[in-house]
Amino acid sequence: MAAWLRKMLSFNVQDLLRAQGRQKRNVAREQSLDASLDETCSRLEAWIEAVQTSPSGRVSRDEQIVRLAWAMEQLPETQRMAVELHHLHGLSLAETAGQLDCTTPAIAGLLRRGLSRLRELLDEPESKVCS
Repeated sequence: MAAWLRKMLSFNVQDLLRAQGRQKRNVAREQSLDASLDETCSRLEAWIEAVQTSPSGRVSRDEQIVRLAWAMEQLPETQRMAVELHHLHGLSLAETAGQLDCTTPAIAGLLRRGLSRLRELLDEPESKVCS
């Protein structure tokens, strides 16, 4: 009887350890929203900026940033997060998969569909954008 009880206790402890590992929220991965937003904005500006120093060049760059931000908002949540983490935050596919709790092939599919949709949205005439 004692051996059976020890075995049942062992199974219960193993189940508890597995359950703890399944928790979705990981405090170690949490980041400040303000810091993340600042970093994303600076990456957006650096990504679009192409040696444009004239006032008209700056206006053009600002318009491109607004168009890109608008297009990003149009993406489904998972695609937007995958594109942001991989392309704007510079995370690898594996790191992006870890952040979004997905497989690497799933992230690759999200990125492909997200970038394709961004191209479509950014190719639309400006009259449709931000309306």
